[in-house]
Amino acid sequence: MKLSKLEMNFFGPYEHETVDFAKFEEVPLFLISGQTGSGKTTIFDAMCYALFGETSRKNERTGETLRSKFAQLGDETAVTLWFSQGGKDYRIWRAPAQDFPKAHGGLTSRPAKVKLQVKQGDKELGEYQKSKVVGTMIQDLLHLTAEQFRQIVLLPQGDFQTFLMADSNDKEAVLRSLFGTQFYEDWAQDLKSRSQQMSKQVNSDHDKITGLTEHIQWVNSDDEVQAAQLKNPLDVSKLLAQQDDRLTQKAAQEQQQYQQQQEAVDQQRTTLQQAQQLADNYQKQHTAQQQLTALNAQAPAMQSVAAQIDALQWAQVQADTYKQWQTGKRHIKTQQEAVAALQQQAAQLVKDAADHQERVAALGKQQPEFEAHHTRMTQLQAKLPLYATAAQTQQAAAAQQKVVADGQQQVAQLQAQSQQFANQMAALQQQLTERDENQAQLHQADQQNLQLNNIRRQYQQVQQLHRALETAQTDLQDKQTRLAQETQTVADAQTNYQQLDSQWAAAQIAQLSQKLLPGQPCPVCGSTEHPHPASTVAIADLDEATVKEAQHALTDAQSRLNSLQGQYSEQQKHFQQAQTDFNTQWAQLIQQVQECSLDVTQETSLQDLISVLQQWSADLTAKKAAADQKQQELAAAQTQLDQQTQAADQLNEQLQSQTGQLTAATLTLTQLQAKLQTQQEQLDPAFADQQALQQHITALRQEWDQFQTDLKTQTDQLQTAQTDQAAVQQSLQDQQGQLVQQQETVQALETELTQRSQTKWPDKTDALDYLGKLLDQLDQLAAQQQIYQDYQHQLQQAQDEVRHFTDAIAGQAQPDVAAAQAQLDEMQATAETRRQHWEDTKAALQNDKRIQTELQKRAQQIRDQQDQLTSLNALVGVVAGDRSSRTLSLERYVLQTYLQEILQQANGRLASLTDGRYQFRLHHEVGSSIKNSGLEIDVYDDNFGDTRSVHTLSGGESFIAALSLALALGEVVQQESGGVTIDMLLVDEGFGALDEEALNTAMEALQSIEGKHRLIGLISHVKEMEEQIPYQLQVVKNGDGKSHLTYLLGEV
Repeated sequence: MKLSKLEMNFFGPYEHETVDFAKFEEVPLFLISGQTGSGKTTIFDAMCYALFGETSRKNERTGETLRSKFAQLGDETAVTLWFSQGGKDYRIWRAPAQDFPKAHGGLTSRPAKVKLQVKQGDKELGEYQKSKVVGTMIQDLLHLTAEQFRQIVLLPQGDFQTFLMADSNDKEAVLRSLFGTQFYEDWAQDLKSRSQQMSKQVNSDHDKITGLTEHIQWVNSDDEVQAAQLKNPLDVSKLLAQQDDRLTQKAAQEQQQYQQQQEAVDQQRTTLQQAQQLADNYQKQHTAQQQLTALNAQAPAMQSVAAQIDALQWAQVQADTYKQWQTGKRHIKTQQEAVAALQQQAAQLVKDAADHQERVAALGKQQPEFEAHHTRMTQLQAKLPLYATAAQTQQAAAAQQKVVADGQQQVAQLQAQSQQFANQMAALQQQLTERDENQAQLHQADQQNLQLNNIRRQYQQVQQLHRALETAQTDLQDKQTRLAQETQTVADAQTNYQQLDSQWAAAQIAQLSQKLLPGQPCPVCGSTEHPHPASTVAIADLDEATVKEAQHALTDAQSRLNSLQGQYSEQQKHFQQAQTDFNTQWAQLIQQVQECSLDVTQETSLQDLISVLQQWSADLTAKKAAADQKQQELAAAQTQLDQQTQAADQLNEQLQSQTGQLTAATLTLTQLQAKLQTQQEQLDPAFADQQALQQHITALRQEWDQFQTDLKTQTDQLQTAQTDQAAVQQSLQDQQGQLVQQQETVQALETELTQRSQTKWPDKTDALDYLGKLLDQLDQLAAQQQIYQDYQHQLQQAQDEVRHFTDAIAGQAQPDVAAAQAQLDEMQATAETRRQHWEDTKAALQNDKRIQTELQKRAQQIRDQQDQLTSLNALVGVVAGDRSSRTLSLERYVLQTYLQEILQQANGRLASLTDGRYQFRLHHEVGSSIKNSGLEIDVYDDNFGDTRSVHTLSGGESFIAALSLALALGEVVQQESGGVTIDMLLVDEGFGALDEEALNTAMEALQSIEGKHRLIGLISHVKEMEEQIPYQLQVVKNGDGKSHLTYLLGEV
C-alpha cells in the first residue's frame, strides 16, 4: 500500500491543508515537527479516520471531537486519502456526523458519511457510499483491522518501549489483540465452566437418588424396613416392583365399587335439579315483586331529575357565549399587564439614550489629542525608507570591499596558470583518439538496458498477479471450508430443533393426560372415556423458550449459510479472473524475454526466470559500467582541453582587464563610504534602527484605531437606543387602543347573558351566577340522563318479570329441596370415599413407577458423567494451565510462538543497530508467578557472553531494542494477517525524555533503518532532531487555533 496524498478540511487545527507524501518518496527519513499541540499527531488521526472511521487513539478521540473549534455552521469537516494498491488507485473521503443550517432557519443533523472511489489508470472501476460496504472493502484490501493498522504504521508516544518492559500478562493482552488468540482463553473458560457444571450435576444426581428413595410410600412395614437396609438403587427397584403388583390388583377392585356408586348419584342429581328449578321460580317471583314496589316509590325523585336535565340542556346552549365573556375578561387583564411593561421599558430607554449621549460628548473632547498623535505617526512613517536605504548602502560597501580583495588575488593566480597549460594540452589530444569506438559500445548497452527495464516492469505485474492468484485461491479454500462448516451447523441446528419440538409436544400431551376427568373429552383423540391415560415422563428443564431459541438458532444458521453461498460464488469468479489475468501476462512476458535471445520457455518457473534476468542484468551492468567509465574519462579530457585552450588564449586579456577592474572597484568603494556617511546623518537620533521606529509607529496606530472604534460604538448605540424608544412608544399606543376595544366587547357579552338568564329564571336574583354554576355541572348531564333512562328500563323489566314467573309456577306447591339435597350429599360422600381410595391407590402406583424409572436413569447418568468429568478435567489442565505447578496455558504457549517469531525478525535489525552486540532471547525459565512467566524477554550481550534482562539496558540501548521489536512486531502482524505491505512508519514523540547521548544513539538507529522499503516519519518537537533531519513536514501554529503545513526539502 503506497500513500499518495492526505487532505484535511476543518479537521483538528487544519482548515484546508494537504499532506503530499510524494515529496518524501526518495528519502529514507523525514520529520514531522512543530510545537506541542500544533496538530502533528492529528495527521495520523486523519489517515486512520479516513480508512476505518476511527482515530489513532480510539478511546481518546473520535471524528466528531476532532471537528475544528473554529469551524462555523455550514463548514464541512472531512478528510480525504489517496493511495494505491495492486495496480489500482483509491480515493476515500469520510466526514463525521455534524450539524448543518437549514435553508429556512434551524439546524439539521447529518449522520457520518463515506465515499470510496476506485480507478485503474484512467478507467473508473466503481464508487461506494455505504459504510458497511466500504468497511468490508478496506478490510478485504488491507487484511488489517484498525488496531493492527495503528500498530504497524504508528508507534505512539512511548508505547513501543512500554511493550518491551511489560510483564507477561500485559504482553499477553497486547499480543492477544493483534493475533486474535482470545478464542483460546474463551475456550479455557468454557471448559472450566463445563467442568464445574458437570461436577454440580453429578452431586445433584446423587442427592436426587437419595431424595427419590425417601419419597417411596411403602404399603407393608416389612418392605419399608427391608428397603432401608438396601444400598443398591437397583435392589430397591426390585422390591418396589413386588409392591406395584399388589397395588395393581387393589386398584381394579376399588374402580368397580366407585363406578356402581356413581350411577346412583346421577339418578338422585336429576331429581334434585327439578326441585331446585321450581323453588328458584318461587324466589324470583318474590324478588321481582319487591323490586317493582321499590321503583314505584322513586317516582317523585325521578321528576326532579327530569327538571335538572332540562336546566342543564338550556345552559349547554349558552356555553359558547359564556366562554367568550370569560375569555375576554382574561384578555383584558393580560393587556393591562402588557401596557404597564411597555411604560417601564420606555422609561429605561430614555435613560439609556442619555447615558450614550454623555459618552459620545466625552470622546469628542479627546479627539484633538488623538489627531495630533496620528499626525506624528504619519511624519515618522515617511522616514522608514531612509533606514532601509542606509542599510542597503552599508551592505553594498562591505560587498565592494570583498570585490577589491578578490581582484588582487585573481591577478596573481592568472600569472601562475600560463606555464601549466602548454604541457597538459598535448597529452589530452592523444587520449581523445579512442572516442568513436567507445560511443558505439555505450549506445548498444543503453538499448539492452531499455529492454531489461521493460521486462522488469512486466515481471512485477506478473508477480503481483501471481500473489493475487494465490490470495484468491486461499480465500476460495477458506470460504469453501466455512461453507462446509456452516452447512453442518444448519443440519445440526435442524436436528436439534426437530428433537426439541417433538419432545415439547410429547411433554404437553403428557401434562394434558394427567388432567383428564371422567366424562370430559380427550384433547388428543376426543374420547370421553380414559381407560389407559398416557404415562409419559416429562423432559426435565425443557420449556417453550428453549424450543423457540433452537428455532431462532436454525433461522440464524440458514441466514449465514445463504450469505456464505453468495460469497463463495463471488470468490469463484474472482479466482477464475485472477487465473486468466496471470496466464495472459505470463505468456506475454515469456515472449518478450525470448525476443532478447534468453533461454526460457512457458514451463520456466518464476524463480528460474528471475535468476535468468538477474544474470543478464549483471552482465549488462558490467558492460555499461566499463563503457560509462571510459566515456567519462574521454569527456573529462575534452572538457579539460577546451578549458585550457580558451584559458591560454584569454590569459593576457584577462590580466589587463583584471587590473582595470581592480582600479574601478577601489574608486567605487570610496564613493559608497561617502554616501553611507551622508545617509546616516539624515536619520532620527531618537531611534536606533528601523525596528525601533516601526514599533513606535505601531503603538501610535493602535491608539488611533482604538479611539475610532470606541467613538463609532458609542454613536451606534445612541442611535439604536433612540430608534428603540420610538418603537416602544408606538407599541404602547397600539396596546392601549386594543384594551379599550376589548373592554367594550366584554361589557356587551355580560349584558346579553344577564338578560337571557333573567328571562329563563325570573324568580332568581342571581340568574347569571346560577348559569355559571350549571355550566360547571355540564359534565353531569349525561349521567343524569342515563339515571332517568335506567329508571324507566328497570320499571318495565320488573313488571315483565312478575308476569313471567307467575306463569312458570302454574299453581304448583313449593318443593322440599333440603331433603333431596341431603340424600344426594350422602350418596356423593360415599362415591367420593370410594373414588378417593381408588385415586390414592393409582397415585401410589404411578409414584412407584416414576421413582423406579428415575432411579435406573440417574444411576446410569452418574456413571456416564463421572467418566466424562475425568476426561474434561484433564483437558482443562492442558488448555488453561495449572497455577499450582506454574504450567503455561495453551494461549500463552501459542503467543510464545508468535513472540519467538517476532524476536527472530527483530534480531536482524538489533544486531545491525548494535554492531552485533545484542540479540533478543526468550526467557524460558518459569517465574515466581504466571504474571512473569512465558513472555519475558532477555538480551544476549556478546561483549560479556551472558544473557540478562532487558530492564538492565541503558536509555539509548532500550530505545534501539524497543524500536527493533516494534518494527518486527508490525512486520509479523502483516505476515500473519495476510495484510498488504504498508510503505510508511510513523514514530510519535518519545524523544524528549532522552538525554543527549541516548538521543544521538536513537538518531543513528533511525537513520540506519532500511528506508528504501518503508518511509520513516518521526513526529517530534525536539530541537536537535529538527537540526539534523533535512527533510521535514513542519506544522506551524497560526495563533488563532489554526495550524498550516510547510515543507523543508534538503536543507536544515
